[in-house]
Amino acid sequence: MVMEGYLVDTCIFVDHFRGRKDATSFLSSNRRMIVVSLIVVGELVQEAKDKRELNKIIRFLDKFEKVGLDANVSRRGIDLLVRFYLSNGIKLLDALIVATALEKQIILVTDNVKHFEFVKGLKVVKPGEIG
Repeated sequence: MVMEGYLVDTCIFVDHFRGRKDATSFLSSNRRMIVVSLIVVGELVQEAKDKRELNKIIRFLDKFEKVGLDANVSRRGIDLLVRFYLSNGIKLLDALIVATALEKQIILVTDNVKHFEFVKGLKVVKPGEIG
C-alpha cells in the first residue's frame, strides 16, 4: 500500500520533547502528512521516565496516523538486517522502520541520515530539508 507523507524517525520526536524548536516546528507544520511507525511509538514509550511523561508522549502521538508491521514490512526488515547488519551496523528496529518507509513508499525523516543513506531506493531527509 502506497501512502503519502513522511515517516518520522524516533530522534525527531525525542528532539521535540527535549525542546528543540526545529523538530517542534517540523512536527507542527507537517502534522497532516506525518505517519508514525508503531516501532517508533514503542521506542518513545521506553524513553518515558515516569507516568506523567508517558502520558505526555501518548497524548502527543495521538495527533498522528500510525502504521504497524505487516508480513511484507517484517520480511523486508529482516532482509535489510541480513544485508546491512555486518556491513553498516543497522539494528533490527531501524531495519523495520526503513522497511516501513520502503514498503509504503514514503520519505523517512530523521536527523540520522547517515544511518540510512546506504539503503538503495530509500528517500531519507532531515526535517530542515522539507518545504
